[in-house]
Amino acid sequence: MKQLEQQIEAVLFWKQEPMTTRAIATFLGIPHNEDITNALQAIKVRYETDESGIVLIQSEQEYMLAVHESLSEKIQAEDKEDKTRDLSKAALETLSLIIYRGPITRSEIDYVRGVNSQFIVRNLLIRGLIEKTNKKSNDTIYVYTPSVELLRLLGISNKESVANYKKVNEDITAFMEQQEDEVAEATKEDTLPSNE
Repeated sequence: MKQLEQQIEAVLFWKQEPMTTRAIATFLGIPHNEDITNALQAIKVRYETDESGIVLIQSEQEYMLAVHESLSEKIQAEDKEDKTRDLSKAALETLSLIIYRGPITRSEIDYVRGVNSQFIVRNLLIRGLIEKTNKKSNDTIYVYTPSVELLRLLGISNKESVANYKKVNEDITAFMEQQEDEVAEATKEDTLPSNE
């Protein structure tokens, strides 16, 4: 049970977003059963007992790690400062991908950018520039789209109205398909039997 607790704790820390017990089970590749709920309760009790700066919160059927309420004022002040800072080049790249290619998963964003975009995506969510929803084909995966607030700030009624939308969307799609073909070809070459 202790190992399961550690795995769940690591997943929630890494994801930094609410997850259902089913999503946790899928992520870990384990059966969806009461062991997960029991492990979550043990984590919650441990944080409460240790008087940690972190708490496990539950909202309906979703769980997430969060900052303890005693530290929330400090964190909120930092969040407010983050929201007023100019967007970095990396944040603008990520935001552009979400505008031109969304709905898009974080793994697709990471794939195109070539780096982990976890904290950038989180910052864009905090600022209200993007929205997160479940993927229609798989409710354990989140996709990101431009928010209504972002469209308002850009002065457009829908994302297709952004400059060169069709061409940029096609270019990104072509890039992703080309990369996938190159990976598939490299994998095929690695598995071909040698004639030597």
